[in-house]
Amino acid sequence: MKNKIKNIIKEVGINKVDSILQEMKSKDNVKENLKKDFIELLEDCTISFDGKDIDYRKNGNLFFLYRKINNYFYLNFDFWLKFQEKYSLNYKELQDLLAGIVEEVLNYKGVTPQRSCCCCTWL
Repeated sequence: MKNKIKNIIKEVGINKVDSILQEMKSKDNVKENLKKDFIELLEDCTISFDGKDIDYRKNGNLFFLYRKINNYFYLNFDFWLKFQEKYSLNYKELQDLLAGIVEEVLNYKGVTPQRSCCCCTWL
């Protein structure tokens, strides 16, 4: 393993290797911070079941919706946009990170995170 690392450094240079390591560390930090923000939003939520959906509400406002039929986990549009802006992520990057976080925190396997529609409350 040590020789492989040395060969990579020789091939691309120490600056490139350091840049890649910093980028990997930054992504890990983003995921951990996003997870903390997600858990904070979940705190004190009231959970309701209606057979096909699971609602997560706080102070009467719908924060999250899990739709069992298609295995989608919808986030309030405003939260989605705040996460994208705060962590400088595009839609796909945020979706990928949230898929792992939702699975880890709520145990929804293979879930697809989506944002709710901006022009209406929920789909």
